[in-house]
Amino acid sequence: MKRGDILIVDFSVYNPQEKVRPALAVQNDRDNARMKNTIVVLITGNVSRISEPTQFLLDRTHPDYSASGLHKASVVNCSNLITIRQRDILHTIGTLSRRPWIRSTLASRLRSVCAERKDCRRIQP
Repeated sequence: MKRGDILIVDFSVYNPQEKVRPALAVQNDRDNARMKNTIVVLITGNVSRISEPTQFLLDRTHPDYSASGLHKASVVNCSNLITIRQRDILHTIGTLSRRPWIRSTLASRLRSVCAERKDCRRIQP
């Protein structure tokens, strides 16, 4: 697993009301390789809050949509970070490219969450 991979994760092991859903790996590749946990951001099909600075839209117009493995327009909800066990990842369905503008856009969204919470380390693109 690498940063930028879109994963299918069983979140019901953390909360019985949750379900199997996609998530974006945001933890760096070095830590993903050496640790049993990883940090992900939830992906949702609810696009109603796309105007918020913490939301990142992946739809058919996005250059990475076809490589994402998603089947409908979705939002990477950067305000919903979670640390999961890597064993709860069912499989990888796609990836986001490592284009600088995509990485910096996601980092910007994550930084806006951290600025609100004031409890995050510096986020690198």
